[in-house]
Amino acid sequence: MNAIEAIRLPADAAGTGAEREGSLGGARSAEPAFSAPVHAGEMHSLDLMPGPQENVWLAALRANPDHARNYARRWSSLVAEGRDIYGEARLIDAMAERGSSILDAGCGTGRIGGWLAERGHQVVGVDLDETLIEVARRGRCRISPG
Repeated sequence: MNAIEAIRLPADAAGTGAEREGSLGGARSAEPAFSAPVHAGEMHSLDLMPGPQENVWLAALRANPDHARNYARRWSSLVAEGRDIYGEARLIDAMAERGSSILDAGCGTGRIGGWLAERGHQVVGVDLDETLIEVARRGRCRISPG
């Protein structure tokens, strides 16, 4: 089946970004999933920056209930103008073997996952925004370029 499958995550599953899930799907904690020795006063490449106190997308929706619809319209407008919105998808396609299973986490309108599915990849898209999932299911932004 060469189609994008869009599913909705419950908003509380998104978390705040401040907690990290254990590597084996264990309980969430404020501790990083990994650590590395660091000498006093040195930054280490594995240091984690704290996440936002609130999910940024959900905060934007609270401030503007039309935020998701406006976001979807923006991508549709770019396609209508003839703009190339598939650069990220082409990069993934170049890196993945044909027919690969791909998780499009934060799939939004489905533009990347839809493009990849049209080229034979098995794509599952997930997003916490119900409006964007509906856009992805309708395939509004899955217009193949040229």
